[in-house]
Amino acid sequence: MTLTSIDFCENKDKDTYWEIRNVHFGMFNLVIGLNATGKTRLINVISNLVKMLSRKTPVLLNGNWKLAYKDRKKDDIYHYTLEISDGVVNFEEMTINQKPVLEREK
Repeated sequence: MTLTSIDFCENKDKDTYWEIRNVHFGMFNLVIGLNATGKTRLINVISNLVKMLSRKTPVLLNGNWKLAYKDRKKDDIYHYTLEISDGVVNFEEMTINQKPVLEREK
């Protein structure tokens, strides 16, 4: 599977609100930008999500993730949405080729 896009935000409605939107990936990627524009933070957002989903971290980190993956062998498109606040999963959804396969709230 290949990550093809990501949107992320955290601390909605707070002074520390931060977001990254419409990041699209290809087979090979180079993240470049000026200092303090979010390059490392983007990599950490992806890394932290992987750690949470693989249960390699004992806590759930706050944030709202929207990701798209492509299974290049089957040509399937996966969309995954995860919303966590105060260590609680408020919403989680996964679709494969726009067909729901997982949906849960709180």
